[in-house]
Amino acid sequence: MTDADGIRDLKRAGRHEPTPEELLPPDDDERHREGEGENSDREWHMVEEVDEGRPNTAPNPRERERDRGRGRGRGRDRDRDRDRDRGSRDVEELGASTSGIDVLDLPRGGERRRGIEPGVSLRDLMPFLRPPKHVVVLGASTGGGHTRVSHAVTESLRTLDRNMNLRELDLLDLLADEFRPAYVRAVLDDLARRPALFGVPFETSNPAESDLLPPDIDDFLRTAFAERLQQALLDRRPEWVVATHWLAFRWLEAADKDGVAIPKVIAVVSDPEIHELWFSPVVKHWLVPSMDVERRLMARGIPREAIFVTGIPVNPAFSAPIHRDDVRRGLGLRRDLPTILVRPGGIGSVERITAVVTRLLATAAPMNLLIVAGKNDRLRESLEALTVPDSMMMKAFAFVDNIHELMAVSDLLVTRATPHTVAEAQASVLPMLLLRPAAGVEERLADRLLSTGVALIARDDATLEAELVDLLANRRRMKAMRERMMASERPDGTTDTVERLTRLIR
Repeated sequence: MTDADGIRDLKRAGRHEPTPEELLPPDDDERHREGEGENSDREWHMVEEVDEGRPNTAPNPRERERDRGRGRGRGRDRDRDRDRDRGSRDVEELGASTSGIDVLDLPRGGERRRGIEPGVSLRDLMPFLRPPKHVVVLGASTGGGHTRVSHAVTESLRTLDRNMNLRELDLLDLLADEFRPAYVRAVLDDLARRPALFGVPFETSNPAESDLLPPDIDDFLRTAFAERLQQALLDRRPEWVVATHWLAFRWLEAADKDGVAIPKVIAVVSDPEIHELWFSPVVKHWLVPSMDVERRLMARGIPREAIFVTGIPVNPAFSAPIHRDDVRRGLGLRRDLPTILVRPGGIGSVERITAVVTRLLATAAPMNLLIVAGKNDRLRESLEALTVPDSMMMKAFAFVDNIHELMAVSDLLVTRATPHTVAEAQASVLPMLLLRPAAGVEERLADRLLSTGVALIARDDATLEAELVDLLANRRRMKAMRERMMASERPDGTTDTVERLTRLIR
């Protein structure tokens, strides 16, 4: 049904802007004086007569005879009932009862009238015609972009479904007293670098102990949370938990085993490579980034109907239209030069990053060089003190909230292979030059991107300089990388994830 049809139906059902006289029915003596005139033909559709003092009863014979005397025939009653039924069906199609809408409540003489407020369409009421759902989004500020994933999911759900009560929690704020966030981050960073996280490697010799998972890792994860997480869930009593990190899974398993009622869990896999710690029996549905991850879950016995390939959700701003020329003018970029964006977070100390940038400037290759220093003010000041050749233009930024615009106007991204940064680059169709991938998640992700031809790997400073100079001299190579990225399957992770979550939660 179109909006125009909906408006006609509403008007036909009597949902018009009432005058003061229409808000209350006329008195009996006024009706008698009006007789069969035009004003007596008012209709009150989609209105339920409710007597607060006594139950509704059928009119007595004297009242029925009085109505006949006023000329109100059965034909007019049938027309009114037919119009009322038509309006009732419109409401019932949206899942509401015909008497369940109590927007207009006007008392008069012990009675009140209930109906749809004038000017409100059924489309406006649609989000409120079902009970609200309580949902908790569990993220973890452990690096790798997991916090950005939980933010993207929360904001998109809040925009799409106004009838959903949402609360976003950072798991590192809910740790037991004996654990500190910095210590937990260090443990998780160590785990991410262990090859055994993805299974036993193919090696002729036994792996070193540092490559294996710690034997007490499950005990650590079960005891990392205590009453804080339990109280957070009890306060909201959510029907669903949307987990963008696996950190709480072992604790939820232990609580379930002890007979504690836990919400239903949906896992939004924010890593492009799923590892051992993601698998958990408490997860009811899986939203995964690729078909490869789907196959790995099915190999572990997860039914296909519980898995949905949605991609990795990123900030909705990455899917919004961007006027690139306006952004370039605002940044003062030279239009005749390629633009290289550097996100150096996590590749070393301030001195180390400054030495890498100094080496790039020494090439004097023509380019716009944009460097995001984040919250590291000392790094930004060190970069701004460097001498820039006339053939180049360099700008150093502190923390930015328009990274989607910087990526949209860039031709190449120089960064670490962190999962969420890669997802943002894919959403921006931006080729990558990846810096020294760490063992574990980063290395596996970098190898995958290299095999598809959308990224290059620089394992040391000399390789970084050589690859960048070659790309700037051979622009066709950079263009080919972008074309392969455009041709590759890049699902709209944010839209697909949020739409699927909304269906599952409803």
